[in-house]
Amino acid sequence: MNKSQAAIEYLVLSTVLILIISIVLWYSLTISSNTSAQIKVSQLQSLVKRLKEVSDILCIEGEPARHSISAYIPSGVVDAGFENYTIFYNIRIDSSIVPVYDVSNCKLNGSLPINEGYYVIVLEAMEGYVNVTF
Repeated sequence: MNKSQAAIEYLVLSTVLILIISIVLWYSLTISSNTSAQIKVSQLQSLVKRLKEVSDILCIEGEPARHSISAYIPSGVVDAGFENYTIFYNIRIDSSIVPVYDVSNCKLNGSLPINEGYYVIVLEAMEGYVNVTF
């Protein structure tokens, strides 16, 4: 009877340890996923802010001023572009779309990259607007 009691105690102890380890792993994966999402949004916020600042400067300087920005586009971006004075990126985080945008003092035209990777984005002052290409 002592051997079977010891075996059952080991089985219960093993089950409890596996349960505790599983909970710790699940919690750490959840935190890691949230941190990754925050980093992606932060990268896009930084890029949009730099685009706004440079476009404002180029608008003041006027034609033929131009400037280039090195940028990393994270995975999950679904849309990017300009709507008159607004620079925007939309990124998918889990099952929702998170907008990242800023408003420039100058009208913007052109296109922005949406595929993951490193890009050189060129901003060029034109008559009445700033043209953006990559």
